[in-house]
Amino acid sequence: MKIPLSINADYLPDWDAYCGIRELIQNARDACFEHQAEMYVNHHGGGTRTFPKIPTLVVETRGAILSHDMLLLGMSTKRDRTDTIGRHGEGLKLGSLALVRAGLKVKIRTGSEIWTPAIEYSKRFKTNVLVFDVKLGFAYENRIRVEVAGVVEEDWIEIKSRFRFLQFDDSETAITTSDGTMLFDETRRGQLFVKGIFVAHDPKLIYGYDFVDAEMDRDRKMIHSWDVGHRCARIWREAAATRPDLVIRMVSLAESGAKDVESIEHPYITVPEAVSEAARAQFAERFGPEAVAVKSLSDSAEVERLGKKGIVVSPQLGRLLGSMMPSVESLREALKEEITHRYSWSDLTDVERSNLGWAAETLASAISGPESHQAAQPLDGTDVVDFRTADTLGLYKDGFIYIARTILHDAEDTLATLIHEKAHEVAGDGHPQHVARLEEIWTKVARLLRRNS
Repeated sequence: MKIPLSINADYLPDWDAYCGIRELIQNARDACFEHQAEMYVNHHGGGTRTFPKIPTLVVETRGAILSHDMLLLGMSTKRDRTDTIGRHGEGLKLGSLALVRAGLKVKIRTGSEIWTPAIEYSKRFKTNVLVFDVKLGFAYENRIRVEVAGVVEEDWIEIKSRFRFLQFDDSETAITTSDGTMLFDETRRGQLFVKGIFVAHDPKLIYGYDFVDAEMDRDRKMIHSWDVGHRCARIWREAAATRPDLVIRMVSLAESGAKDVESIEHPYITVPEAVSEAARAQFAERFGPEAVAVKSLSDSAEVERLGKKGIVVSPQLGRLLGSMMPSVESLREALKEEITHRYSWSDLTDVERSNLGWAAETLASAISGPESHQAAQPLDGTDVVDFRTADTLGLYKDGFIYIARTILHDAEDTLATLIHEKAHEVAGDGHPQHVARLEEIWTKVARLLRRNS
């Protein structure tokens, strides 16, 4: 019985013998998950009783058979499954077409039948189409055995390398995550697999990857570029979170802007805090505690003016560093409060002591009154310091007033700074309460100075 399929013999002209073999092995692999079947793949060089002279590839699935409806284009039992590779019901038909068109002889033994695909002229369609010749075979066996005659040893060695599950155990040079597996072996560099089957080679990748799932093109030869970057970044994110030793590699990739982690910069891919901490520690060890990661040369120059060392990094590394890469504006604000040196009373000159003492006593007396005990200790809660930025003259923080030594040469400036910072005990700059407190203190100081004049 011949069953013609409505598939033109020239369909998918780019599909070669490898594509055909890929579909057959893929189907057998899927049957392992779908039917809990056992798969066997063997290559026979010929010269045996079973294979007299022709080298033959045998792909056998024990525990499953094919029904005739499987010859319908689009017929599939895997459409809603996520653990299988194929889902569209095309692999067997299109794979057979590619193999026959390449001049190879294919024989499919299923149950008690033998299916032999061929290309024949159709009077109805007036063109060559794919045909399956279905005949009864020997005794029934619960298996699907596909024999592809004409696959030479050299070709099979190359083809076999494209199936990870047919190769030696590479677990020592691979790390598996929920999104896929990183392949560190140099021979796998740039190779992309989906569920263990080779799909494409991307020279922009430093390592190889085997995705648990991915969107492929119609010919199963390419994964969308954006999908590759997204999935690689997710694999690295999970792997580095569980293997701190991988952070060094991840940082190196990020520094070079490698495609492996290029998508890590996008906000929809979260970076675990443990990874960021390890990346920050490595950055600080390499560039020093004063180093700050920045986006551009202009930012680097600005950071240098603020007294830090600006290191220009890639967006990917910046994403890994997280809080270590603030904006220049936020860094400027943070550095305003950074104290680089604290002074003792003995460090100050006579003029500085006099100006600070007068200003502190004036402020304390104005606020508390001349008879207050607090006025006897006017310097309580005040420290003289150097700030990171030269334009920072004073700071109120945690109940303390910090005043820059640079203004102590002027008594009035010292008093004005102490008053401004003292008013911060109620609110920050620009807040109505801060403004009101400033006016209140200045009024009291003016009355004190007028009374003492």
